[in-house]
Formats: sequence, C-alpha cells, structure tokens
Amino acid sequence: MIIFGSTRGRKGRLMSLEMKSNGVPKFRTQPRMKSAWVITQEGPWQSAEVVGIISARKSASTIKEYIEWLYALLHYEPDRHLDLAKYKKQPNPYDAQYHTTNTGIPVGTTIRCGDNPFLVARLAKNVALTDSDGEEPVLKWTEPDRLVCDEHTPGLIVEKIPGVACQAPVHLPLCIRG
Repeated sequence: MIIFGSTRGRKGRLMSLEMKSNGVPKFRTQPRMKSAWVITQEGPWQSAEVVGIISARKSASTIKEYIEWLYALLHYEPDRHLDLAKYKKQPNPYDAQYHTTNTGIPVGTTIRCGDNPFLVARLAKNVALTDSDGEEPVLKWTEPDRLVCDEHTPGLIVEKIPGVACQAPVHLPLCIRG
C-alpha cells in the first residue's frame, strides 16, 4: 500500500489517499479531535506511551479519579486493591496531583499520578491518530499551554507559553487485539 498524500473530505476530516496492491485508490479517514484528555504512562527509563484517551467534556476532578484508579489497576498488588475497596479506605500512597504554576497555583489541565512509571493526563489539543497499517498506531497532540504567573501578585497570569507538539505509540492496556 502506497500513501500518496492527504486531503479534506466532505465533512472536513483529514483523509489520506492510498493505492492498494490491486491498483485501486482508497481514501482512509484519519481520526481527529479538537481536544481530549490524553493519558500517558512514562518515566525516566521508559518512553511515553498512550494508555487512555477520554472525552474533553470530563472535568479535571473526574479525570483525577480516573487516573488514580487506572494507576492502581496497572500497578497495585491484589491486597492493595482490597484496601482501596474498603468502606473506610486506607490513604492512597499515590494520589494524583494537579500541575502547578511557578507560584504553586494548581492548574487543572495536567494531572500526574504515581512514581516510576507514572501516569500523566493532559487536556490536549489537536489530537490525531495515525494508522500505520499493522504496526502500532501513534497518537499526536499538542500539550496544554503553560501559564507563568507574577510572583508578587498571586493569580495574575503574566505569560502563556504555547504547548508543544507530542506523539507517542498507543498501548491500551485492556484492549484485546485478535
């Protein structure tokens, strides 16, 4: 299969033109979203991998609960799962934390949970999934803008630094591929 280029379809979706082995051209839609919560698992000895994609309509507090649960699901032993399920819960050793500005003000667009490896949920923009025909799909996105505040006037935003473009392979841990 040879990819010739891309164009916009009838509904404005990005489409790629491919040539099948039998010589018949085929358009394939590339899934895109304006924004979504992108959850990655990363660490100093591990490159980032996407482990979840959630609707941008979910609140930051809901996503915080989701990534705490996901971190427990991926990394806790069975006895620790039982502790978390009790009515009078034991304190969670890895509570998710909101990213903070340079002055310590929490920002609800980026949340981190865990140690090594850790999970990061961010309200990403321009989210697109690239299909790589049989290989791992790759998700591309733009990180949330970073806010820099005035240290002498708490809450006063001095600068908004645009988010950087990122990409990572998608490894959905509970996805059964057959």
